[in-house]
Order: sequence, then structure tokens, then C-alpha cells
Amino acid sequence: MSIDTSHNKRVYALAVAKAWTDEKFKERLLKNPKATLIKEGMENLEDVEVELVKSGNGFVVHALGAKQKLQLLLPPRPKDLDDETIEEWTPSRTGSWLPAGSCSSSSKR
Repeated sequence: MSIDTSHNKRVYALAVAKAWTDEKFKERLLKNPKATLIKEGMENLEDVEVELVKSGNGFVVHALGAKQKLQLLLPPRPKDLDDETIEEWTPSRTGSWLPAGSCSSSSKR
């Protein structure tokens, strides 16, 4: 099973935003990124090593023989972004980022 999916990338993006606004969540993410991301909904991590990095690209999958390693950047919070602005943004069903309430849909998740 692939871990490089749009669903997992959305979970990662939401986890980054949550870490910017929730210090306890950030501590859990730093202490045990794999378990925290699974709890947030990331899929197919059973046999994957997960590592948070301080520099590099946001979502990188490395093949390590039969295993995979997922490196995730936890970027610093932008200085010009406040909690309210971060919390107003949500991922749409298509994976694009839109302000909350800017798109109406009758379909359920």
C-alpha cells in the first residue's frame, strides 16, 4: 500500500496547522509522530518509519529495501499568521485549501 497519497498529505497539512495552534498536540507529534499521525487519520503507516525533520521538503518517502521511511517537515509557524486565521482554513474534498464556508457541498465525507 502506498503512503504517498493525497489523503495522507492532507492529514499531514492539518497536523502541521494543528501543531502551530495546539502546544500539547505539537509535543505529542514530536514525541511520537507515527502514533500521532495514525490517530489523526494517516493511513498505511504500519511498516513505515516516520521521522520529523527541521529542514527539507514537506512530505518525502524513502525506500529502504522492503521498508519505507516517511520524512515530514514540521516547519516553524509563520510569524504573520494568527490562530484564528489558521483555524478558518480547512481542506476541501478535492484536496485544495479553501477558507471554511467558502464552498458548499451536499455530499457527506
